[in-house]
Parts: sequence; structure tokens; C-alpha cells
Amino acid sequence: MNKMSFPRFLCAGLLFLLAGCQTIQASSRDVASRPGETVAGMSLTTGMQDSIPLQAFCSPTQWSSTSMTAECSVPVTSRLPIGQVFMLADYGLNSLNRSEITWDMAVDDQPLDLEAFGTVRYVIPDMPSSPSSIKEVFRMVEVWDVVLTDLAPGEHIVTGHAGYGTNIYTWVIHVSIQDNPQLQ
Repeated sequence: MNKMSFPRFLCAGLLFLLAGCQTIQASSRDVASRPGETVAGMSLTTGMQDSIPLQAFCSPTQWSSTSMTAECSVPVTSRLPIGQVFMLADYGLNSLNRSEITWDMAVDDQPLDLEAFGTVRYVIPDMPSSPSSIKEVFRMVEVWDVVLTDLAPGEHIVTGHAGYGTNIYTWVIHVSIQDNPQLQ
């Protein structure tokens, strides 16, 4: 056996192994976006107060006890809050200890760093859960303070998941941003 061929074989194998083990750079889609960054050509920020939330432009198209799909037609506005969990499980999720829920949200498959956006609490009107002489009650909700600005006309998808124990709630929102120069 040739004494020179084994070390060459060993070196070639080692180089091949090292090349295969190099750290692969994370793509921009794997890095969660934060306030001040852009996603799908739109800017991300906080401060949803005094803005019309996404759900005002949507109608549920399909839902179950743990998932919802909605279609939304949104005019180009200056600010569009998207951090609400708007589905039938909303009441159940808002009654849980928020720190025990795992959350994720994405815009056009680009994940968002929800913790970097923080949350906002506010009161909304609600119907009583059981027959009552009180026609309307109010409840406190907490939502992610994620706001899109510089809206890009076209089709976008907002997805989200909230996990609590073995339950996973999912929402898929198809957002069509209309390019309407009269509303700008």
C-alpha cells in the first residue's frame, strides 16, 4: 500500500467533513423582525392607539374552535394595527395568564419578534356569557402592539399561533391592500 495515499484520503475526507459542518447563515426570513424594520415592503412600528385595527376590514370566512381564516380588504391608510388575536378563541385566550401562552406571528412568512413590540391593554364591549338583565358588559383585552405603516398595495398574509398547553389556536388573514389614491 502506498504510504502517501492514506494521508491524502484522510485530508480530503476531513476537508469534506469540515465543509459540510460549516454554519449555514440564517436567511432573512429566519430572523424575527422588530419595530423600525420592514417586512413585505412595509414599515413596522408600535402605537396602535387612535388607529383602525385590521379586524375592522375583515370578515371571517372559515373558523373552528381553534382556527380561523379571514379575508380583509384594507384601504391604504397611514397605520394598520395587526396584533389582535381575532377569532372565537379570543375570549378564552384573554382569560388565561398571558405569560403561559406561546405566541408567534408573521407577515408574508416573515416572523415578528412580538416581545419587542410589547402589548396594549384596552376595554371592549361584550355580550354577557349567560342570560342577564345587563345587555352589555365590558372586558379588558391585551393585544400585541404591532402596527404596519407605509402599506404596500397588493396581497399579504398575516399568520399567527397561540399555544396554551396542548391547545394551539391558529389564524390566517388574507389581506388585500387596495391602492386607492382618494384615501391617501
